[in-house]
Amino acid sequence: MPERPGVPVLMFNNDAEEPERLGLNLLTFMKGNGYAPVVIANGPGALAHYPAQGISALTIPDLIHHVAPPTRREIEEIGIERCRAWSRFDRETGVLPLYHTSLRVRLEAATDPFVFGAAWAYKVYRHCYDWVRPRMVMAWNGLTTWARVLLAFGQDRGLPAYYVERGLILDTLSFDPDGINYSTSYAGENWGLLDLPAPPPEAVEHLRALMKTLGEGKQSFFGPTETPTPDELRAKLKLAPDQRVVLFILQIESDSNVVFYSPIYKTMPEIIRALRDALRDRSEVSLLVKPHPVDHNRRAELEPLADDRCRFAWNENLYALFAISDVVVCINSTAGLEARMQNLPVVVLGGAAYSEKGFTYDLKKAAELRPLLWQALDHSPPGDAKLANFLFQYLTRFTFSMDPSDPWGSRRSWLARWREADSRDQGAAGEAPGFPEPLAKLQKLFAATDGDSSLPNLLIGVGPEQERNARSVAGLTPARLTKKNFWYAWFRIMFSRYRVALLPAWLPTWCSRLVRAEMIARY
Repeated sequence: MPERPGVPVLMFNNDAEEPERLGLNLLTFMKGNGYAPVVIANGPGALAHYPAQGISALTIPDLIHHVAPPTRREIEEIGIERCRAWSRFDRETGVLPLYHTSLRVRLEAATDPFVFGAAWAYKVYRHCYDWVRPRMVMAWNGLTTWARVLLAFGQDRGLPAYYVERGLILDTLSFDPDGINYSTSYAGENWGLLDLPAPPPEAVEHLRALMKTLGEGKQSFFGPTETPTPDELRAKLKLAPDQRVVLFILQIESDSNVVFYSPIYKTMPEIIRALRDALRDRSEVSLLVKPHPVDHNRRAELEPLADDRCRFAWNENLYALFAISDVVVCINSTAGLEARMQNLPVVVLGGAAYSEKGFTYDLKKAAELRPLLWQALDHSPPGDAKLANFLFQYLTRFTFSMDPSDPWGSRRSWLARWREADSRDQGAAGEAPGFPEPLAKLQKLFAATDGDSSLPNLLIGVGPEQERNARSVAGLTPARLTKKNFWYAWFRIMFSRYRVALLPAWLPTWCSRLVRAEMIARY
């Protein structure tokens, strides 16, 4: 393995575009300031990105191939109830952690596959700890089984542990020791327990400029960038010039924000019906529903809920919709904070990281929806000073800025806190993470640090075009590419199912390596 001097950090990150992009920004910053990050990802995509930046990356399929599944005794020692708690989100959404055939087979045979999977994850992290000796652990989102187990394992070892997630404001990461969304250290009742200084006047002016810039830029997290004028948009949606608008922003029902932090409502159709009923006697008000950008496959289910006073805006820019709205309603979406920053009253139906701080209307019981909605329609948005205070604390203390210029000092603040924690730790600074020999060979294979004659040649099942694809992957230099061979009949099965890791356990080890190389070449 190449030398990686620095303080070892272990991070679990999802094999998806946004977590990889945002996580890489954080990890490259850490690497440039004396840390040696090691990423564990749930799929092969990470191997095409992190090594090119000098960051070690391993996948769960690689790891569990070298760690025996837990015995009943080991599961009991780890704690059945703890394993059940760690796997709660996967259990709620019905998703098994299918990262390898042997794991899938054993999970399906287990009395409680979620408990079994969580225990195996804990055992994997025990080995990772021995190999890497991290001084800090982090996990994207922190709610799926492998993420929660890493954070719990780190806490068991007395290590600083952080939940990482997309921030509430563009170009920020939420970076928190307690959780994400409504579980953060500043959410709900926690906010009142914090003794934080008020923002100075110059910071308040800076915040006003930021809110104005966001509004003028009309750039949200999701959705199109086209921004018609208010008159054009009203004409398109068939809204009269004097018609008032309540904008309801839908969320994905399997999102952890809805699963865990929406105790009153669980489905979008029931909320639409409740809002229509609450507005029944306000003939001057129309309900405008903005579906989530990735939820268009539900159009046939949701459109029948429309009527003469309920319309859907499927492909409109969020800030263009803000411009014609009088009130915004959401469960706990970041769009709610975006709307409040544009001086709109916001009704929050669930638990949000920004709710219960005096600048939103927060629903506590279903019976209160009608009066709360009417109050928002008939009054100006509350708590401008409280909004400014929250934004200041959030941007300076509870986020990691994606902007290298560090406009709010959050990067410097977190670096100071990490180093303070390092100084209290007894581990030796400057250690380089290490891996067991089989994984070290795998690292060499994908990072292309050198050749390794003990590994079979990389075999790709088709011809020149696929060879070009393989060679174009950052950091991947195949030793040799050949045409079809005896195992190619199995490759089609493995390729088609590798995203859920259906790999026959009895195949030679080099075949699974070959499939991973093929997936990198394809994706």
